[in-house]
Amino acid sequence: VGRVIRRAASDLFTSGPASSAGLLRTQQDLPMSQIVTGTLAMCALFTLFFHVTCSQNITQTLLAGAIILIFSFLLSVVGISSIAFTGNEPVSGMTIFMIIVSAVFMGNAGMSGSSGIIAILLMAAFLCSTLAVAGNFMSELKVAYLTGATPKKMQQWQILSIIVSSFIAVGVIFLLDHAYGYTGSGALAAPQANAMAAIVKPMMDGGAAPWPLYMAGAFFAFLLWMMKVPPLAFALGAYLPMEINTPVLIGGLVSYFVSHSSKDDALNALRLSEGSTVASGFVAGGAIGSLISAVLHIGGIDWFLKDWVVTPGATYLGIVAYLVMCAVIYTVACKVKKV
Repeated sequence: VGRVIRRAASDLFTSGPASSAGLLRTQQDLPMSQIVTGTLAMCALFTLFFHVTCSQNITQTLLAGAIILIFSFLLSVVGISSIAFTGNEPVSGMTIFMIIVSAVFMGNAGMSGSSGIIAILLMAAFLCSTLAVAGNFMSELKVAYLTGATPKKMQQWQILSIIVSSFIAVGVIFLLDHAYGYTGSGALAAPQANAMAAIVKPMMDGGAAPWPLYMAGAFFAFLLWMMKVPPLAFALGAYLPMEINTPVLIGGLVSYFVSHSSKDDALNALRLSEGSTVASGFVAGGAIGSLISAVLHIGGIDWFLKDWVVTPGATYLGIVAYLVMCAVIYTVACKVKKV
């Protein structure tokens, strides 16, 4: 972190044509002055929005602004490092950690009740988005390094894509809420949101944080790490409902069989990459299909056979279709041959 701060400070005072002189096209970035200005502007806009919608006094506003600025910077560095060395970024874990700390500080600053819960979740949404964008762009830069892209151009288009996707993402959330809702009978499952709400609610309702449980979880994660069991994967399996865990488990089995489909490790890696690409396509297709279904549902067109779906025939057909999909992924992945 210290090295990043020193590098940023150095670039901040040497930004401009002179700072990029002699650099290759593939090494050119946006000037640090623009990056710092944009970062401070975003934090200022969030702080202003927080003050208007959630805050009760200027102390709470300044405290919230300081928390999101500090955590966004520190945890972004942690997330980027995790992406660089492991290929994964524990966005949920870091967001939950920030929620706990924020709830403690904001609770001591006088926040409570429903307004306090909304305030903490608003701060968490800002941090979670920051971490997700940072990790995603780190992955893009890894690809850019291999393909010879220009980082400066990527950064410019990344800013545009963030602006566009922010409106689209909020629109999708409102669309799904209007179509199905997130609470009550028949609502969409939101296990991560429920987990975060379960953390914030006790502290905002006048209770205390279950610190013994948090410490027990941290100790248990350390034991899992010592036993070479991925703590994040284990934790996801612990709190996600079975209807989500089951396909994740089956997908993991398919991934294992693909990665052990031959005695050549390099070929197995190629096949695993191909299988991941195909599976990602299914995920994207499912998401698009869900949005189309929501639009039809709002328009009064309901093709969902509610009476038939609870029959044994529907269950058996669903199982067969899912197994066929797994077989397709496995077959397509194993067709890859080493060049």
